[in-house]
Amino acid sequence: MVRLKRSEEEPSSGGFVLVPVPSDGQNLFEMEAPAYAGEGFVRKAVLEYAILNSFEAVIVLPGFESPDGKIVWRLLAAIRAGAAACVAERRGRRTLPCLLAERLLGMPIADPWEPCRAYAVGAVRQIPFQACRDNGHFDFEILVQMARAGLKIEGAAVDCVTHTASQGFGSRLLRTVGAAVSVRLHDMGIFYHRKYDRAVGETRYDLKIGYPSSHSFAAAMVEAGARVLDLACGPGDVALILRDKKCRVVGVDRRPADPARFEKFVLADLDWEEPFAYLGEFDWILALDCLEHLDNPERFISFVRRTCHAAKPRLLVTVPNIGFLPVRAALLFGQFNYGRMGILDLTHKRLFTFKSLQRALEEAGCVVESMSGIPAPYAKVFGKGFVAGLMARLNSVLIRLAPGLFSYQIAAVAHFRPVIRKPAGMS
Repeated sequence: MVRLKRSEEEPSSGGFVLVPVPSDGQNLFEMEAPAYAGEGFVRKAVLEYAILNSFEAVIVLPGFESPDGKIVWRLLAAIRAGAAACVAERRGRRTLPCLLAERLLGMPIADPWEPCRAYAVGAVRQIPFQACRDNGHFDFEILVQMARAGLKIEGAAVDCVTHTASQGFGSRLLRTVGAAVSVRLHDMGIFYHRKYDRAVGETRYDLKIGYPSSHSFAAAMVEAGARVLDLACGPGDVALILRDKKCRVVGVDRRPADPARFEKFVLADLDWEEPFAYLGEFDWILALDCLEHLDNPERFISFVRRTCHAAKPRLLVTVPNIGFLPVRAALLFGQFNYGRMGILDLTHKRLFTFKSLQRALEEAGCVVESMSGIPAPYAKVFGKGFVAGLMARLNSVLIRLAPGLFSYQIAAVAHFRPVIRKPAGMS
């Protein structure tokens, strides 16, 4: 167990120091922390220490000079039994902020602001607790993270010395509503928060069909019976749609996909490998939501042009529009927030506007036939209902007025300029 001691002086080592404390049969240490360090800052240090030293649990007991055995065991019981990731103090009547926290954020305990609690260290490893605030809001935010991760939170009847009376009704209400709004915006891909990020690795996008989208645009443009090369095809959802139109689809992606969805599937990274040079001739080459992930889109398109040989395919490209009004408005206020999905996806390496995409295609040897704007995917936020349909139609009207400002995505159709080749038999 570790007891916190505040010091007006900076620790001599430049960090936190654990010092053994004589006690009656208890393994007790004292941690000296600077007085200016916030509660959250100290909690993070303790949890990090517990992870690095393979502890099983961490107990926070504010106000205690020495640990109370009864409280310790009540907090540890469910964790030791593997029934909970966190056990927090359970106090009397639930207030409106507490009820809202349960309704909006999935917190099942009576008071998510009380700091008297225990954490299972194995559960703490699964959440980005270091991204929480360094102040007194840490205790609330780490529970939000645990609830979002599906970790079990329980209450226990204990009586700690220190309570959070300083956080009044208004403060708790604002924190609850603010956290709920932030979580919602994060999940919509509008405003990324590292502390609310539950995903591991890259995020794969779902099929966007049945409403205006890059996938719907491609499905409408490609004629029945066409031979199609689908670059960065993902799991092959678009290939399934095109197969219903009797198209023959060859897919290329750097992650495995179901080969049954394609006439042929090639596992390759478009940034490093060029395996599709000898795959045959195509009527269409699709690069849907693809170019923004590449190191050098112009070089890549130029390579595809040189390897088309006798074929004269049309190229269909879709990319996010960095000039979309909400992104411009956020930048006006100093916000440029990458996220798991959307225009500012964390994996995007290049950002395009209508003009920069046209320039990139032309410089790579393409003749651009048309450029269109695609509305935001309201159906992913509101469901495929009246509201989403109305907003998409309104967005489409605005796109006709100012495509660079109101398009969520850009769709470009192009063909390749002829390639100069040596006559057959000429060395």
